[in-house]
Amino acid sequence: MKNEIDSVVFPDSITITESMIPGTEEVQLRCIRLTPENPKTDKQFVFLPGWISEFDSWRYFLPELADYSEVIYIESREKRTSVASDEVDFSIKTIQSDLIEILDQSNLVRSGYVLGGSSMGATVVMESLEHLQRKPEKVVLVIPNSSFNIPGSIVLLKFIPIPMFTTLRWITRWFVMRFKINKEDTDHSDAFVNQITRANMYKLKKSALDFASYQLDWSILSRFKTPTLVIGARKDNLHQKEGIRKIAESIPGSTYQDLKDFTATHSSKSARLITNWLKGTN
Repeated sequence: MKNEIDSVVFPDSITITESMIPGTEEVQLRCIRLTPENPKTDKQFVFLPGWISEFDSWRYFLPELADYSEVIYIESREKRTSVASDEVDFSIKTIQSDLIEILDQSNLVRSGYVLGGSSMGATVVMESLEHLQRKPEKVVLVIPNSSFNIPGSIVLLKFIPIPMFTTLRWITRWFVMRFKINKEDTDHSDAFVNQITRANMYKLKKSALDFASYQLDWSILSRFKTPTLVIGARKDNLHQKEGIRKIAESIPGSTYQDLKDFTATHSSKSARLITNWLKGTN
């Protein structure tokens, strides 16, 4: 029997534990814990993925990373896997509150951990760092956002009834595929189609309305005291390439590494880049 979850296969030496963990506002979040039999370090790697990112889009990255250290993979509240009432919102601020609750109050994460995030998850990590009581030893930011390229017309979503969400899904898919994703990066295109098809459109709608007005407070970056690795992607049209480099330049003493495209940031090469940086070998 294969050692797998969500069609992602791991070596038998890695134990997979899936659970629901509490955030704030009685929200429950899906957590996947990947525990290697012989980790290369006792430091846990806590990882918050991007906006509609699904576990299988990390099928090359996570097995490589989990071979090095225990990984705590947390799916934030806007994901289809969360348990949340219609009354809660799905803003960066509430996702940040969930992460702080987990890191400061739960027994899931030990002291001396590494904190990482990708895209929206990396944005939440940046916003959370100075508010944490139990701070990480190191931080990894993969294609972080300083804002989200959501057009002002997003306000029209407020007036779209639930029965039209299927139409909304296809409009969103067409727009992003037509204008945002690098057509040469076919793996990214395939991943986005799968993710938007499976996304909970009610949660996606509410989070999009909140994310549209988000702007990073750049002053928080100058106060970073934690060693930080920033990973960009020079051919990724969906994320802000110059904004990512500016983030790296704004964090004192940070390390910046540039990969080819979005798919490369989700690859085993990206995971090796991170583990080498954690070991101090690059």
